[in-house]
Amino acid sequence: MVLGAFVGTYLMAKIGGFEPEGDLSLLNLAKIARQAVSASLSQSYKPLATGKLKAMGAFVTIEKNGRVLGCRGFLDSPHPSLEQTVDAAANMAARKDPRYGPVLLAPTDSWRVTVTVVDGLQPCREISDLQPNQGLVLTQGNRTGVVLPFEGKDPETRLKWAYTKAGAKFQSAAKLQILTGRRCRL
Repeated sequence: MVLGAFVGTYLMAKIGGFEPEGDLSLLNLAKIARQAVSASLSQSYKPLATGKLKAMGAFVTIEKNGRVLGCRGFLDSPHPSLEQTVDAAANMAARKDPRYGPVLLAPTDSWRVTVTVVDGLQPCREISDLQPNQGLVLTQGNRTGVVLPFEGKDPETRLKWAYTKAGAKFQSAAKLQILTGRRCRL
């Protein structure tokens, strides 16, 4: 499957300590995500059967003109490989994000796909210490709100977003964790 012309340059930002194994890279993961989104939009999606990278959590975000069309993923991988996790997250972002509904646009070079690989979670002691290159995970019972790295800059705003995404009342008791990882945008 041809991915189309490369628009602009891709962005790779180190956010944590993930090092790709084998000959796959973050760029290859972003290509897998873009292929899965294209296949999902054309109703020809079939789950990726294999992968070489160890299983890790990952998120896929689809955007057009800076507007999010879908974003789904996993903090911990339910799949045997990272490639399969990215593939499944891309399909879910295109078809199963309840906040946005299914993506109805034909795949074009005007939309971008971002893959964020979860490197780890650590306790968040002070929300004011949250850096833009870190994500935030809020857990309250069985509810979870994830704000990915580089999703906003102001820590207090990001905290409000995490409560909203979790469907929890702002400032109610919750567990806060900092998410570290890496991302690539195509």
